[in-house]
Amino acid sequence: MKTGNNIDIVECVLINLEDSSESKLFEREDSKCHFREGIHFGQYIIQLRLDWTDMRNNEPVLDADIYVKPKSSRSKLRNGSWHHTVKRYNTEIDGCVYLFEFQSLRLRLSIRRKMAIALKSDVRIVEKIVYKITRKNQS
Repeated sequence: MKTGNNIDIVECVLINLEDSSESKLFEREDSKCHFREGIHFGQYIIQLRLDWTDMRNNEPVLDADIYVKPKSSRSKLRNGSWHHTVKRYNTEIDGCVYLFEFQSLRLRLSIRRKMAIALKSDVRIVEKIVYKITRKNQS
C-alpha cells in the first residue's frame, strides 16, 4: 500500500501483547486501511482495521466495527466508545500499544510493519582518462 512520500507498506502485523500471537493484516482494493480477520466473540464478529488516513502522533488509528452474527451491513452495531481504540506509548516495547475493549473482551495490541522507501536521484557518470606523455630524447 502506498502511503505517499514514496513510502510503501509492504507488510503489517497486529501483535497481541498478552500471548504474543500475531495476525498478518490484509488490504482491500481502493482502501487506505489494513484489516484483521474477524474476531469471533460470543454473538459478535469484531473487525479491526488500521486507518492510514487517520494518523495521530505519526501512528494510524485502530478502528473497530462490530457486527452481530451473521455479519452483514445491516447487522453492524452503531459506533460506540470502542470504535476508535485507545492508543498509548509504551516504553517497554518502545512503541504504541492499542487498548481495545468491548464488553468483557480486553486486547493489548501493537503493530509491526515493513516499509519500503523509493529513492529517486540523478546520477552523472564521468569517465576519468589519464594520459601519460613522454618525450623522446632529441640527441
